[in-house]
Amino acid sequence: MTLPPVSVPSLAMLAKSFPPKVLAFVAAAVVMFGIVAGDCGSGVLRG
Repeated sequence: MTLPPVSVPSLAMLAKSFPPKVLAFVAAAVVMFGIVAGDCGSGVLRG
């Protein structure tokens, strides 16, 4: 499990400053990087 660097409250606060597409991209990128990092980490632990 990864800790989210982007939370729903933070996205709600930034909604007035950034377009929805930018916020969606950032949220999706955080999810993807978390998955990739988890896969890399599990590969390292497996040896």
